Amino acid sequence: YEVTDAFGGIATAEAQIEVFGAQNTLETIKASLPATVEFTLTNLFREFVELEISAPGFDALDGLITQNAFCVDDGRALLFGQTITAEVFLADGGIPPGLVQNVENLDLVNWILNQDFRADGFTGQEIQAAIWNLTDDRPIDIALDFFGSNENAQQIVDLALAGGEGFEAGPEDLVGIILNPIGDKAFTQPFIIGIPFRDLEEDCVVCDDCGCA
Repeated sequence: YEVTDAFGGIATAEAQIEVFGAQNTLETIKASLPATVEFTLTNLFREFVELEISAPGFDALDGLITQNAFCVDDGRALLFGQTITAEVFLADGGIPPGLVQNVENLDLVNWILNQDFRADGFTGQEIQAAIWNLTDDRPIDIALDFFGSNENAQQIVDLALAGGEGFEAGPEDLVGIILNPIGDKAFTQPFIIGIPFRDLEEDCVVCDDCGCA
C-alpha cells in the first residue's frame, strides 16, 4: 500500500493478511434449509428406497432423486407414490422433541451415511436395521436371509459406536437431513437422507466495488 502526505512525501509498504473462518458450516447450512419440501416415495426395493424431492428455489434438493435414504421411525407407515409435505431439519440435536427417540445417536447415524457399506458387501436392509437400532432401540431382526444377516447389522452398529462418536460432516462429507411428514400425511414415515456438503454450500459473496475474489 502507499501513503502520501500534504507535502508530497510518499511511503510504500506491504501487508500480509490471513483470513480465518469458513463461508459454509453446518450452522449456515442449517439456517439456509427450506422450512418444507415435498417428496414422493417412488420406488421401494429390497436394497433401498428411492425418494423424489420437490423444493422450488432450493437447488440442492429441488428435483433430487435419491436412493441414499433410510427410515427414521419404525412405528410409522410407508406411503408409496403419494406426494407428501415434510418439514426439513438438519439431523442434529436441534430437531423437535419426539421426532427421533435417541437424538444423542444422530452423530452415529450421520457417520453411517458417510460410510460406503454397500461397497463393502453390506445390504441396504442391514444398514437400515442398524439405523433403527440406534434411533429407536429396535432389536436387530432381519427375518429373511437374502435381506442380510443380524450379525452384519450388529457389526455396523459396533463400527458406528467405535468410530462415529461426535461425528460432524465437513466439506467432503454427506450432511444428514431429516424429512418429517406433516399435515394429513403426518402418520407416514420420516426419512433421513445424505446430501453432499458441497451441494448445500452458499456461494461466496464478493462486494461489487472492491473487485476482490
